[in-house]
Amino acid sequence: MKFLKELLLNQIGIKELPSSIGYLTSLDILDVSWCLKFQKLPNSFANMRRLRKLYMRGTNIKELPSSIGYLESLEALDLSYFSNFENFLEMEKTKFLKDLLVETAIKELSSNIG
Repeated sequence: MKFLKELLLNQIGIKELPSSIGYLTSLDILDVSWCLKFQKLPNSFANMRRLRKLYMRGTNIKELPSSIGYLESLEALDLSYFSNFENFLEMEKTKFLKDLLVETAIKELSSNIG
């Protein structure tokens, strides 16, 4: 599965991804949308440097890991309908992000966005 390009896990009852997700270094699209119990991305998430699209719409995640800045190819990020999202402080590290979709209440926004 090292060469897997798309992983679509939307609408299933997972709470987090296994740390082995970091071995999917060729992954282009990761979709965990509407996984209502989903709370955490593992630290190994940073190894997926070819990831271009990350869809986390409707999950229960509170914040993005600081390692999101290592996703050099990330172009699209969907954070809509987060029930507990607290801040966007790590967003300043996503240099190549073209599409950011946010339809949720947040507590704190980085001053470096914009």
